[in-house]
Amino acid sequence: MSNALRFPRLLFAPTGSLVVLGLLAGAVLSPAFCSLLDGIAVLLWFWNFATSVASRAQTVARTMGGEAMGGRFCHWVCLLGLLLWGMTTGALLAQTRQPIIIDHTCTDISKIPDYWLERARALTLHYAHTSHGSQIVSGIEALKKESPRYNVAIKEGGNTASLPAVQGALRIFDGNPPDTYITPELYWSTPEGLQRTRSTANTSLFNFSMWSWCGQQSSNSAAVVQQYLDTLNQLETGYPGMRFIYMTGHTDGGSATLTRNNDAVREYSRSHGKALFDFADIESYDPAGNYYPKTDDSCPWCGEWCKSHPADCQNLASSCAHSHSLNCRVKAKAFWWMMARLAGWDGTTAASSPPAIWPGGVVNAASYRPAADPNGAIAGGSIVAVFGTDLASGTQAATSLPLPTTLLDARLTFNNIPAPLLYVSPGQINAQVPFEIQPGAVQVQASRGGVAGAVREVIAGAVSPGIFTLDPQGQGAIHHAEDFRPVNESAPARSGETIIIFCTGLGPLRSPVPSGTAPSNPPPETQSRPLVNVANLPALVTYAGLAPGFAGLYQVNVQLPVGLLAGGQPVQIVVNGVPSNIVIMRVK
Repeated sequence: MSNALRFPRLLFAPTGSLVVLGLLAGAVLSPAFCSLLDGIAVLLWFWNFATSVASRAQTVARTMGGEAMGGRFCHWVCLLGLLLWGMTTGALLAQTRQPIIIDHTCTDISKIPDYWLERARALTLHYAHTSHGSQIVSGIEALKKESPRYNVAIKEGGNTASLPAVQGALRIFDGNPPDTYITPELYWSTPEGLQRTRSTANTSLFNFSMWSWCGQQSSNSAAVVQQYLDTLNQLETGYPGMRFIYMTGHTDGGSATLTRNNDAVREYSRSHGKALFDFADIESYDPAGNYYPKTDDSCPWCGEWCKSHPADCQNLASSCAHSHSLNCRVKAKAFWWMMARLAGWDGTTAASSPPAIWPGGVVNAASYRPAADPNGAIAGGSIVAVFGTDLASGTQAATSLPLPTTLLDARLTFNNIPAPLLYVSPGQINAQVPFEIQPGAVQVQASRGGVAGAVREVIAGAVSPGIFTLDPQGQGAIHHAEDFRPVNESAPARSGETIIIFCTGLGPLRSPVPSGTAPSNPPPETQSRPLVNVANLPALVTYAGLAPGFAGLYQVNVQLPVGLLAGGQPVQIVVNGVPSNIVIMRVK
């Protein structure tokens, strides 16, 4: 493996409690997709979560040095969370804010994997429109009669926005209270319309909001189009947890004004990472890909297509506003393609081969020792990194406790026991080995979208100590106990002081903790007290157990020996005779 794989790659993710400490190598904030305002909003959001649960750390902090130290510990955890989460979520924000363009190439819904349709059905949508926009509604209502894959439930109108109380269906609220026929003035172009849209967004019921043009794009000035784009962008900035879907206006026979205005929306969506339902493009092409530049909203080509392809025109909607019912069907198919993309599908067909774990690809996430190492690389409760190909269809990190056993379409099992997942990507999965795993041969298997890959057999030990590092030079994840600053060149350790070492794989606990969860208060200590050597001298261990508020993360509190020489000194943990990796600690 290359040196690049030696960066710690665990994820620190927020969720109303602190989930897991870590770093993702190479994940940096992307200015192309994450604006300054978005970044500030995300960090403030995380800070509120982190500070609301910092008290979870008080018990262990008191054990380490009293009430005042506990407060400093909580403050440090929050600051560390901000730093690490900002580093790690940059790549995720970039991935989720890449442009999603839905056009005539997005209507073959047979290519959508069942898994992503299932994920799409778990979403919620606010949809506001006039009569032309109802074409999508008519189409999806007809399509759901063909298969439960396309199940949808729509709540139309009302004095307040709400959702149907059903399970297993994509749920939609149709309207912008109190109206159901929504012109620009009632959604985005006037203060009153914006207030209605904000009131709907403030319910926090919806993952997405979409508004459809009527015929306005055929006469809008360039300034009005820019107002539309700017206003939707402001709504997205104001509601970072909700994505607003852009749309082009319906065809009108090929007018220059419509072409200019729709092209402006397309260009903005591509260059600003927006989701676009290209209404006009979809109705400009027949299912064979033939282009009709002079078509209009009545869909003149639809009738001829149905005459020559009657099988394509079965089960059509009974009516389709202003148009042929085939037009509604095609838009309904594009709608489901869009929802699958918004759910996380990458828009490609299923992987050409099952997921594959590389030989030697299961490693201790702190030491990066492979499972073939004589000391063993995995142990129950430890955090591992798994490398391979086609492991997931995209990139996603866990954002809640207990950790999920499925992220996107990726799963990982150890002896058929699902592993709690921290992070997945096509080439890497970070997971916690279930505490149930005992020493001996272990079968590790990855699956993607229900397709299982080949089993990799590895060896598990009772313990698998590994110390996390902060850089490629091996600087250990070690902190001063007195103020919880990282130990580094500008803040070196001192002989005799107490430090905290963050690690994994220290083995069984005195009190059991379910896999994927944070420990109770106080956190349990390890059954075996580790030995810690600093500069080849024994150090006094005062605590060894799970770190409070985290899943799978251990910490060891150590009083340093006296007489340490200045400079970079080696630190190593030994548990039941099994040594960890050696990291470097700066000493004054």
